[in-house]
Amino acid sequence: MNTTGDVGLSGRKGYPGRLGSPGNRGSLGLAGDTGADGSPGYGGLPGRDSSPGRKGYPGDPGLSGADGKAGARGADGNKGQPGLEGFTPSNAPAGPPGFIGSRGDQGDKGKTGYTGTPGDEGKCGDSGLPGEVESTPEQLAGEPGEAGEAGGKGSVLNTQYAQIQTYAFHSQTNSFQACPSGMTEIMRGFSFLYFDSSSGSGHGVPLSNPGSCMATFSIQPVMECTTNTCEVKGDDSSLWMPVGDIPEDMSASEYYPQEELIFGGKENDQSDRIKQFISRCSVCESPSAVMAIHSFSSSVPSCPEKWEELWIGFSLMMIQQQEKANNPQNKY
Repeated sequence: MNTTGDVGLSGRKGYPGRLGSPGNRGSLGLAGDTGADGSPGYGGLPGRDSSPGRKGYPGDPGLSGADGKAGARGADGNKGQPGLEGFTPSNAPAGPPGFIGSRGDQGDKGKTGYTGTPGDEGKCGDSGLPGEVESTPEQLAGEPGEAGEAGGKGSVLNTQYAQIQTYAFHSQTNSFQACPSGMTEIMRGFSFLYFDSSSGSGHGVPLSNPGSCMATFSIQPVMECTTNTCEVKGDDSSLWMPVGDIPEDMSASEYYPQEELIFGGKENDQSDRIKQFISRCSVCESPSAVMAIHSFSSSVPSCPEKWEELWIGFSLMMIQQQEKANNPQNKY
């Protein structure tokens, strides 16, 4: 039977061996730690110019955007040209009448008119007071003067007395009517037609009568008197001739005020505006009678032989307002 002996003594160190052949490639080692940042490199050389690239293909259509908010209101456009004149069929029915427009504001004060023509020659003044004479009685009597020239031929009236008459002339405007040639103005005023009292009676005067030209305008120009008292009642009324020179571009309803106007009083007095629509008149003294001739047609009648024409106009007939009224104007 074999048995193992005791371990022997260590041998001496051997000599170095010969260089071995290269070993096989080792397996990949573990990743090392990140190295420190390197120093910046030197500037590179300029690159060469490249040729333009080819045009790209059209992209796909984008998605529709959301609706935007309404923009702010634009400025007003310029006034358009007038439209063409409309065509109305010959058999078209008439439309309903339009509403009456409201009265416009009072216009600005007009410009000063042209200077009027010179007026008629004024009347002779009153005789002056006797002058004082500082002469002796012998010096007062002078020598007889030379004979004067013969006077002009006087007018002959076919009557024993001169027919001095007074007439009222109405202008139907805001200006006073000038007296016809040969007549003398006596007074001026407002054209009065008729008044109506609360008792049911009224009175008027012919337009040629001086009583139709009132020196002062008043809405109640009369006073009712009984045996002992006189009073002005609040329900009396009066009629006055209006102005007739209405502008051609206005109707009567547009020219005359449609609302009530206040006359007198301390507040809201519109007397001046009322007077703008009342005709003015003049009373003239005439050395002969004046007569109106009516043609009963649209033709202007001629004056009788040896009569002189003063003016031409339209025939006016006044209608009596009440049965009890005493109105001489209804004769014309």
